[in-house]
Amino acid sequence: MEAAVVQDFFRRAAAGETAEAIAASANERGIRTKANRKQRGSCWTGRTVLQLLRSPLYIGMRGAGGEQLPGLQAALVDEQTALRAWEQSAARRTRPSTPRGLRLLPDQYPFMLKGILRCGGCGGSMTTSASQAVTVETADSVPRYYRCRGSVAYPACQPAVQVPAREVEEAVIARLRQPSSIRGAPPLIRLFLGWIDDLWERLDRRGKNVFVQAFVHGATWHPENRRVAVELDLEMIAPLAEAEAQRRQGARDPPVTPPSPSAPDRPRRRRR
Repeated sequence: MEAAVVQDFFRRAAAGETAEAIAASANERGIRTKANRKQRGSCWTGRTVLQLLRSPLYIGMRGAGGEQLPGLQAALVDEQTALRAWEQSAARRTRPSTPRGLRLLPDQYPFMLKGILRCGGCGGSMTTSASQAVTVETADSVPRYYRCRGSVAYPACQPAVQVPAREVEEAVIARLRQPSSIRGAPPLIRLFLGWIDDLWERLDRRGKNVFVQAFVHGATWHPENRRVAVELDLEMIAPLAEAEAQRRQGARDPPVTPPSPSAPDRPRRRRR
């Protein structure tokens, strides 16, 4: 997906167009979501447009509290346009959120891989559990786990698979910091992940949540060797990588070589 498409979506939303109208216009013009190795580009929906509009990464990779993260200066959308788009979206809500039905934003998740992690043994989604109530602030002090529960389509592994949340979350971040070890990642995406590698040392947990939820399309935990395979969300990363490459070219920065691989490629499953 090109940067111009992202900017067009934000401009339309800021002008008051609904997500459904933006999706319909994009589909009429033949614009599709970005394809990857396993899935062809598809039509836009109101939901996918809202997912794009709600990402803070397009206004310059901002972290918790609105602090500008170091390392990336390029923003695809100016902050005023983004804020106006968010305000227009919020104003169209037909009912207020209640504490029971409130959906947390990615930076508030106590489980970084919520909705992303699958079990490599049976293919089913891994659910979350904790020994007590947990928030993003207490996530590193409360014992947390991802468990293979199984379903009708994917019977649970026997014996049951359980992995400490911190172990697999750190493994996913380690993969993102070794982009040349991620199977199927295009050269520009690998360069981009190498460019922002030093950001991980500066991010708090909220910031890491935002990056992982935005950059990772799916992750698979392999219990037999305690390794994790990562599939990137190329649709999200590509416009950011293109903008940063243009910024670096304009600044005449020297080329950056991606980190060398330190782990073999592993098979991946697409999130369902």
